[in-house]
Amino acid sequence: MTSFQANEFSTRLPEGLKDKTVNVFSLTDDGPSDLSVVVIRDRPLQGEALAVYVERQLGVLQQRLPLFRILHRGEAVLDGEPAVQLDYTWMSGPTAMFQRQVILYAPLSGGVLLVSATCKGRLEPAWEEMFGAFLADFRLNR
Repeated sequence: MTSFQANEFSTRLPEGLKDKTVNVFSLTDDGPSDLSVVVIRDRPLQGEALAVYVERQLGVLQQRLPLFRILHRGEAVLDGEPAVQLDYTWMSGPTAMFQRQVILYAPLSGGVLLVSATCKGRLEPAWEEMFGAFLADFRLNR
């Protein structure tokens, strides 16, 4: 069994039960938000390098999201750890969606963290500043 620690609780995960934790931060209390910041924990394949993980995930997005298009891809650093930053768009029905995503390995668990800001259209300057502040204060448990 693997130990699992969260802010609110801890437990042990039985074999076969996978951690797919999602944390969502929103501008609103109710209903859809114009901007959401989401942190997802995922597991890479055994021995999978970060660049290979990112390519695999991009392939999944390409297949699942209509008119998926990468706008920017570059190296980044989050709390001293190497990361990949992606900006991309896709269509959700008649609505153009935008996502900025920072992907990195979590030193403590060896899992992958995907930190994303998602909105309709484009990332407004105020939201870009907000997401930048979120990332600047982001600290990994080591």
